[in-house]
Amino acid sequence: MRLHTVPVFTAIVGGLAIFGAAGLVLGPVVLALTDAILEIWRRRTAHGRPAEAGTSSGEAKRPG
Repeated sequence: MRLHTVPVFTAIVGGLAIFGAAGLVLGPVVLALTDAILEIWRRRTAHGRPAEAGTSSGEAKRPG
């Protein structure tokens, strides 16, 4: 994971509090999934505008 130690530690402690012993695994998994979903959302909404489907930034749309 490319996450800082503090959020991972918090995820482990929170996972333990919510899920019990399974929280040792589930807490960091939930954190990683949330981080991935937020990253996808940030990329799709560049500066608050939804990105056009099927085109990358700077690429013109082709007909058909």
